[in-house]
Amino acid sequence: MYWQKRLNEADSDEEIQKEISEISKEHKGNYGYRRITLELRKRGFIVNHKKVLTSYESVRNYMYEVYT
Repeated sequence: MYWQKRLNEADSDEEIQKEISEISKEHKGNYGYRRITLELRKRGFIVNHKKVLTSYESVRNYMYEVYT
């Protein structure tokens, strides 16, 4: 077969986002996407920094409340 669809892509994205939010909470939001990428690699995830950047932006928007 020439091309085969990956079935578990959405599950890995959710797992990475959960891990990103845990790392961010552990370090009180002081880690940027580059440090989070290194931390994910230490924990055994194979991720690209661009994937971490987009996931971290979406996670960061929901982590903090905006006070007006």
